[in-house]
Amino acid sequence: MHTLTQWLSDHPQAIWMAGISLVTMLIAGVAGTIAVVRLPADFFAQDKPKKQGPLRIALNVTGWLLILVGIAMLITPGPGAIVLLVGIVLAEFPGKQRFLHWLLTRGSILSGMNRLRARFNRPPFKVETPSPITTNHTPPISARV
Repeated sequence: MHTLTQWLSDHPQAIWMAGISLVTMLIAGVAGTIAVVRLPADFFAQDKPKKQGPLRIALNVTGWLLILVGIAMLITPGPGAIVLLVGIVLAEFPGKQRFLHWLLTRGSILSGMNRLRARFNRPPFKVETPSPITTNHTPPISARV
C-alpha cells in the first residue's frame, strides 16, 4: 500500500488523467443516452434529405474531427468508441448508410438502443435494408429489347 501511495504522490498527473477520463466517460454516457432517446425512430432510414450549405459543412467537419479524436481515444483514456460512433453518424462518406446498417444489426447493439428508448417511452428504431449499389453501366446486348 505504501508503494502505491508513494507512486501516486510522485505522479499527480496520473490522478488528473484518471479524473478527466472518468468525467469524459460520464459526459459521453449521458450525451449518448440523450442522443439515442431523442433521435427520431427513422433516423437510420436510408433516404434522408442532405443538409445544405454551412450546416452541412459544419456537421462534416465536426464529424471528421470526432472520428479522429475517437480513434486517438481508443488508445488513450477516454470514451473512444462512443466519440467515434458519433463522428461516423455526423460525417458524410460513401457507404455510410450500409456501414450503419451493418453496425446496427450486429449482436445486441440495436436491441440495447431500443431497450433504452423503451425506458423513455420512445418507439424503436426502424432499420431498413440499404438498397444495392447502383452502377452506370450499359446492359449486355442480350438484355436490350
